[in-house]
Amino acid sequence: GQLYLPEMVFNAMLYSYGYNKQKAFDQYDMILHMTTVADKLKNKYEYQGSEHCKNSARRETPEEAIVIDKNSKKLFSTHKNFHIIENFNNI
Repeated sequence: GQLYLPEMVFNAMLYSYGYNKQKAFDQYDMILHMTTVADKLKNKYEYQGSEHCKNSARRETPEEAIVIDKNSKKLFSTHKNFHIIENFNNI
Protein backbone atom coordinates (compact mmCIF):
# COMPACT_ATOMS: atom_id res chain seq x y z
CA GLY A 1 0.00 0.00 0.00
CA GLN A 2 2.88 2.40 0.58
CA LEU A 3 3.43 2.73 -3.16
CA TYR A 4 -0.05 4.19 -3.58
CA LEU A 5 -0.52 6.18 -0.38
CA PRO A 6 1.13 9.30 1.02
CA GLU A 7 3.78 8.26 3.53
CA MET A 8 1.98 9.91 6.46
CA VAL A 9 -1.24 8.02 5.65
CA PHE A 10 0.60 4.73 5.28
CA ASN A 11 2.50 5.18 8.55
CA ALA A 12 -0.73 6.12 10.37
CA MET A 13 -2.37 2.98 9.02
CA LEU A 14 0.53 0.82 10.23
CA TYR A 15 0.48 2.51 13.61
CA SER A 16 -3.27 1.91 13.99
CA TYR A 17 -2.54 -1.84 13.77
CA GLY A 18 0.45 -1.66 16.10
CA TYR A 19 3.04 -1.93 13.31
CA ASN A 20 5.92 0.00 11.88
CA LYS A 21 7.68 -0.67 8.56
CA GLN A 22 10.23 -3.03 10.09
CA LYS A 23 7.60 -5.07 11.91
CA ALA A 24 5.56 -5.27 8.69
CA PHE A 25 8.63 -6.47 6.75
CA ASP A 26 9.41 -9.03 9.42
CA GLN A 27 6.10 -10.76 8.65
CA TYR A 28 7.56 -11.98 5.35
CA ASP A 29 10.27 -14.63 4.95
CA MET A 30 10.95 -13.50 1.38
CA ILE A 31 9.87 -10.81 -1.06
CA LEU A 32 9.84 -11.55 -4.78
CA HIS A 33 9.61 -8.59 -7.11
CA MET A 34 8.44 -9.28 -10.64
CA THR A 35 9.67 -6.50 -12.92
CA THR A 36 6.92 -4.85 -14.92
CA VAL A 37 6.62 -5.85 -18.54
CA ALA A 38 6.32 -2.11 -19.29
CA ASP A 39 10.08 -1.98 -18.75
CA LYS A 40 11.87 -3.42 -21.81
CA LEU A 41 8.75 -5.10 -23.28
CA LYS A 42 6.46 -2.08 -23.63
CA ASN A 43 4.67 -3.62 -26.63
CA LYS A 44 3.44 -6.45 -24.35
CA TYR A 45 2.08 -4.07 -21.69
CA GLU A 46 -1.70 -3.68 -21.85
CA TYR A 47 -3.65 -1.17 -19.78
CA GLN A 48 -6.95 0.70 -19.79
CA GLY A 49 -7.01 2.90 -22.85
CA SER A 50 -4.43 0.96 -24.83
CA GLU A 51 -5.25 -0.67 -28.12
CA HIS A 52 -6.37 -4.32 -27.79
CA CYS A 53 -6.51 -4.08 -23.98
CA LYS A 54 -7.19 -7.43 -22.31
CA ASN A 55 -6.43 -6.23 -18.79
CA SER A 56 -8.90 -3.51 -17.81
CA ALA A 57 -7.72 -3.65 -14.16
CA ARG A 58 -4.32 -2.24 -15.12
CA ARG A 59 -4.69 1.54 -15.05
CA GLU A 60 -1.11 2.79 -15.16
CA THR A 61 0.47 3.89 -18.41
CA PRO A 62 3.79 2.18 -19.21
CA GLU A 63 5.65 5.23 -17.93
CA GLU A 64 3.70 5.23 -14.66
CA ALA A 65 4.20 1.47 -14.26
CA ILE A 66 7.96 1.88 -14.61
CA VAL A 67 8.02 4.58 -11.91
CA ILE A 68 5.97 2.38 -9.55
CA ASP A 69 8.23 -0.58 -10.36
CA LYS A 70 11.38 1.38 -9.52
CA ASN A 71 9.83 2.72 -6.29
CA SER A 72 8.79 -0.82 -5.34
CA LYS A 73 12.31 -2.16 -5.90
CA LYS A 74 13.73 0.66 -3.80
CA LEU A 75 11.20 0.13 -0.99
CA PHE A 76 11.55 -3.64 -0.73
CA SER A 77 15.30 -3.85 -1.41
CA THR A 78 15.91 -3.35 2.30
CA HIS A 79 14.25 -6.68 3.11
CA LYS A 80 16.79 -9.32 4.17
CA ASN A 81 15.56 -11.83 1.58
CA PHE A 82 14.60 -9.72 -1.45
CA HIS A 83 14.83 -11.13 -4.99
CA ILE A 84 14.04 -9.65 -8.38
CA ILE A 85 12.54 -11.63 -11.24
CA GLU A 86 13.30 -9.77 -14.46
CA ASN A 87 10.89 -9.79 -17.36
CA PHE A 88 11.86 -11.54 -20.56
CA ASN A 89 10.28 -12.35 -23.89
CA ASN A 90 10.09 -16.10 -24.43
CA ILE A 91 6.95 -16.06 -26.56
